[in-house]
Amino acid sequence: MNQLDLYELASDDAIYKAIGSRLRYYRSLRGMKQDELAKASGVSRSTISKIESGYKKPYSTAIFIALARTLHVPLENLLTDKLLA
Repeated sequence: MNQLDLYELASDDAIYKAIGSRLRYYRSLRGMKQDELAKASGVSRSTISKIESGYKKPYSTAIFIALARTLHVPLENLLTDKLLA
């Protein structure tokens, strides 16, 4: 079963929660608070908090690109099950 098949089986809620967990993981790994990540990435702390809580909203790709760049991780690591430091 490939990555797309797994996402088709998962509920939207589970996908948003998983993305939020990965964002929190990488932010913590870098020793950053939400406010610090917000300032460095240009993404509001409120948006970061909502993503980390699994809040269901269609976030723009630009938000995830900014977060990934700031955390120095490939974008796919935030959006898929790869957890690489």
